[in-house]
Amino acid sequence: MNKQHDNLITIKEAAPIIGAHPQTVYDMVRDGTIPPGPLVRLGRRIRFNRDQLTQFIENGGTAGSKKAKAQNQVASLPATA
Repeated sequence: MNKQHDNLITIKEAAPIIGAHPQTVYDMVRDGTIPPGPLVRLGRRIRFNRDQLTQFIENGGTAGSKKAKAQNQVASLPATA
């Protein structure tokens, strides 16, 4: 097996890195919360590049749904007087 394939992990392996339940990770893939960078599709199978996933998390990628992202965006808006 080559080095590139050695670095691929399953959703179950990625879930603890992301800090979410595996079903939440599936939802994050489906709704685009996780960008295509760390995501690798092998036919219908979903894998993640461990290094890119770790970098995504370190750069502020977080577990959460679109609702959570929207709440974070609202919370970051400046207060009105």
